[in-house]
Amino acid sequence: MHRWHFQRFFRWLVPALVFCVALCAVVVEQKASGGGLDFPADDAYRNLAVAQTLVAEHTYALQADAAIPAVRDVLWRTLVAAVGWATGSYLTASYLMGALLGLITLLLCLRLARLLFPFPPFILYSSVLLILSPGLLSGCVDGTSHALTTTLVTAAILLHVEGLIGHRSPLSVACLLMVGLLVLIRIEFAFLWLVFFLHALIISISERREDDTTAFLILRSITGWLILALFLFPLMAWNLRVVRVPWPQAVGAPMTADAWADAGGGEMFGRYAGLALSGMKGAFGFMHHTPFLSGAFERILTWFGALFIVGLSIGRKDERPFSIVCLLMLLLPVFYGLAYPFSGWAPAPELFSTLGPLWVITAAFGIFRVPFLVEALYRKWKEGLPAATGFNIWWTVMGSLLVLVCLFRTSHALQDRMKRIIGEKAVRQAVAAAVRSLPASGQPVVTDVPGWLAYAEQLRVIDLSGESTPEVLACLDRGGKLSADELRGLLDELRPGAAVVWNEENDVVFQAMDCRPLEYGSGAGAPQRPRLCAVNRPDAF
Repeated sequence: MHRWHFQRFFRWLVPALVFCVALCAVVVEQKASGGGLDFPADDAYRNLAVAQTLVAEHTYALQADAAIPAVRDVLWRTLVAAVGWATGSYLTASYLMGALLGLITLLLCLRLARLLFPFPPFILYSSVLLILSPGLLSGCVDGTSHALTTTLVTAAILLHVEGLIGHRSPLSVACLLMVGLLVLIRIEFAFLWLVFFLHALIISISERREDDTTAFLILRSITGWLILALFLFPLMAWNLRVVRVPWPQAVGAPMTADAWADAGGGEMFGRYAGLALSGMKGAFGFMHHTPFLSGAFERILTWFGALFIVGLSIGRKDERPFSIVCLLMLLLPVFYGLAYPFSGWAPAPELFSTLGPLWVITAAFGIFRVPFLVEALYRKWKEGLPAATGFNIWWTVMGSLLVLVCLFRTSHALQDRMKRIIGEKAVRQAVAAAVRSLPASGQPVVTDVPGWLAYAEQLRVIDLSGESTPEVLACLDRGGKLSADELRGLLDELRPGAAVVWNEENDVVFQAMDCRPLEYGSGAGAPQRPRLCAVNRPDAF
């Protein structure tokens, strides 16, 4: 094998091996600490329950006799169902898919880093930093769709960049396919296609081309929106069958369909503008609280790298495609704010956390590119080159400092995750035992965390989020909150036997039904949450 080919293969092999070893260490440590293959978030168990029902009953539902709307994680749950059926274990399927998708994300980032700055130390450093930075390892083992969305977003950005540097056509079909798969997880990912179009259009106008590139981009964008609508068509058809509307409203969204019907248009547009503005401000906050951007040091380096790329792109055509980084940081929160009145905050963490690998590469670029800028300035004022020793010192000091900061944050995040898994495992077991001890244990359980009750305990649930129990959506008031009066009528009809509530905002359920608090756990060590109540109704027992 030629030496160049060997070095190229080695550059891809080493990060892949390091990632696999690090991920195995996380899983082994979790099992050794008593966490098994559990997940910290209830959404993971919700996905497993839907996947299990999909295989066993051939219907998209949390439980066999209650179909649910297809509004999020449809692609991920379908993949978990397929891999779980093949492997015989849905838990194993989630871990296997998370590991594979994390590895693919790493390889995609290596490709993107090489296109951005084909400097071998930078490429290797970016891969190591990505593995050690907060978000990648924990996202691969959290059981949610995060690993899949991160892979698809990274692939979409890479394909968009390749389209602008001439490796494929701008706004390519492959890039559109990635965005189409993303909208099968969260519809808000469609904003990516809008950002890609605006970015390609800005570059086309700035280069002042005389061909029909601008018209081509506009036509390709319109075609893309039509294709994205085709991706959403099966989901809307299913929703029409289940809840008789193409897309149900979200619990917690500040504006509802009833509010538009009851109030005047001018009043609602004014309210919408205020909510959208606050949503933009909140979205910028969510973006800066994603795992990698949680610290001030990382934020400074990331913004510096993004602005550095923009500065280089003004005079250098080769860097212009990578200005997508800055445009995503500026426009994505704005577009999310426009949708916030109807979607709430639930999609925000997933939407912005998927950009974590891009932030890592951008921060690494800022560190490695600065010495070359200094060299260019040095040549303008003095003949010859500056001493290479200064370059090496800069890379070593700044690179090591960022790695140490990321390693510190990652270790603390994994430790907190481990404590959460072990603590919640004990709480879940205690709550399940208390619910099963009730005389009305066969009745449904009202809860805002239905996943683990439905999957692990096989209990019937009434989902306060409305996703698994669409009837709850009719109990929302004009502000998107649950109304105690409306909820009381629904619970009288559904006749639950107990309530298990984690979120304080859902304590309204205790006003909607007559219940008595139940104690669980042991002594003073018992957690404050969840609140557990048994229905105090004679005919329920």
